[in-house]
Amino acid sequence: MIESFPSPVPGDPVKAEHIRVIARGLRHRTPRPSSTVKVVEMGDNGYCLEIISAGIALPPPNYSTWAIRSDKSIVPGLVGGKMPTLGGTALDAATPPKLTLGAGTIKIWFKMTWNTTFTNGYLTAFTLSTVEIIESASTPTDTSGTSGTAVKHLQFNTAVDSVPTTSFFNTSIPVTLWDNGYEATTLRYGNL
Repeated sequence: MIESFPSPVPGDPVKAEHIRVIARGLRHRTPRPSSTVKVVEMGDNGYCLEIISAGIALPPPNYSTWAIRSDKSIVPGLVGGKMPTLGGTALDAATPPKLTLGAGTIKIWFKMTWNTTFTNGYLTAFTLSTVEIIESASTPTDTSGTSGTAVKHLQFNTAVDSVPTTSFFNTSIPVTLWDNGYEATTLRYGNL
């Protein structure tokens, strides 16, 4: 019998004890995929599961094109269930914020800040805190999150001499953080 633990509440991170209980219970059973558990790989030695935190809101499909309008505002959408901000103002505000887009090549990025928990050097819990839009001529620096906060960037457009290209995404974007070895994390996005 699979031992039980309290059901997660939306906003609660997946915890290490949840994973241990699931692992013990699944040794001789075939897991059933659900909205929070996806079977990634099955083999002779067991299963590889992807567990999506109950705190990650999946965005509605086809909510946004992420297009940059002629007035330099952005058609709003969700990133990891969060509405991005530009200069502290949400993209879906009554008066939407506008990009500056100067001369030269400017890259437009989602800057995602995550609250993270590491146990013995490995990621055990995370929550997407904020999503900001930033403009930069260079590639911003990501952080792993071992200090309790991870910062990850995802480029979604480029503008050359104030003229934006077609956005790299045309719908809201699901995102998650993956443990990438000892004290390291990787951003995953798109079809999770």
